[in-house]
Order: sequence, then C-alpha cells, then structure tokens
Amino acid sequence: MRPLQYDGTHYSFMLPPHTKSVRVVSRASRPSDVIGPFVDDRRYLGVLVAKIVFVSDSQSYEITSHVQTETLDGWYGAEGESCAWTNGNATLPLCEHMTQGRMGLLLLEVLAGGPYLLSYPQADVRLSQSA
Repeated sequence: MRPLQYDGTHYSFMLPPHTKSVRVVSRASRPSDVIGPFVDDRRYLGVLVAKIVFVSDSQSYEITSHVQTETLDGWYGAEGESCAWTNGNATLPLCEHMTQGRMGLLLLEVLAGGPYLLSYPQADVRLSQSA
C-alpha cells in the first residue's frame, strides 16, 4: 500500500476492514556500509518510527508496541522511550478492538531514514497487509 499522504515526516495509510497486522516496508542499509567502516553499526536500518496512531470512526488509538516489545519482528530496541528503528520489513500488529471490521487510517511519524546506498531523497515507506 502506498501512502495516501506524506508531508515529510508523517505518512497516512487507509487500511481495509479486518486488518489484523501490517508490515512497515522501506529500504534499509547498514551505517557501516554507507557512512564508512569507522561507524561500527552493522544493523540494517530502515526508518526511525516515533508515534503511530490508528483512527477509525472518530476514535484514535495510539500504538506503542514498536517501542514496548523487544521481540517484535523487524524492530530494533527502542531509541529512548518514544521511537524505534525498523530493519526495512517490520511487523506492526493491530489490536482487534481497534479495527472491529471497520476501515481505518494508520498514521506513522517517521523521524529518520537512511542514508541508503541508493540515492533517493526519501525513505519511501509502504505498508504490506499481513492478514
């Protein structure tokens, strides 16, 4: 799914009814490969995600699983208390009470991305519906 809207920091995606989880997909690269060997960070970094909100039927739910769960597939441990890096293909579960068979809008705040080996100006974040 391509974003409905992107303003430089915030991405918005329309989710179909009964969506249980999505994958946050972006390019990824290792800082040691892009910046140089003097940077000893060999993780594949996709994008640094801060606030995530799901909006449906005039209700909004803040999603914090990406900064609270150490074992969430595709996420690295939280950077501080409010954001976490993806590895370029990260699972984001949605709680059943959020969707309840309704369409909704998923809002992602992306604080950083890259640098990447490919020279594109933005992170090009997309969602892939898991279930």
